[in-house]
Amino acid sequence: MVASLAKAAGLDRDSVKFAYFFLTPKSDVCGEPDEGSLEIRRVVSSPMLNKAGRTRYILCGDGKLETISGPAKLIMDLHRGDVICASGLEPRPGGGRGLVPGSILELRAQAPEASP
Repeated sequence: MVASLAKAAGLDRDSVKFAYFFLTPKSDVCGEPDEGSLEIRRVVSSPMLNKAGRTRYILCGDGKLETISGPAKLIMDLHRGDVICASGLEPRPGGGRGLVPGSILELRAQAPEASP
C-alpha cells in the first residue's frame, strides 16, 4: 500500500518512516450545547500569530480541521497533541471560532512529553 501511494505521489518510498495515530473516546460537548460550544478537540498545530495579532491554533475532531483564535490574554499556551474543549466562542469571518471575554477554554489532557 505504501509503495502504491508513493508511486502515485511520484516518490521513491517503500515504507512509512513516521505517522501519527490517535485514539480518543467519543467526543462530548463542554458547557451547554449551542453554536458557541466546541466539542472536545485535539490541537494539531503550533501557535500561530494571525494578521489581527491573535494567537491561532488548528484543531482536529469529528473528522475535520478547524481553527480557534484569541488575544494572548484569553488563549492559553497550548501544545500540539493537547486535548481541549471550549464554550462561549464567537464565529469568525472566513471560518473558525474566536475566544472573547466570557469564553471558557478548558484543557482536558496535556500532550505527552516527547522522548529523545
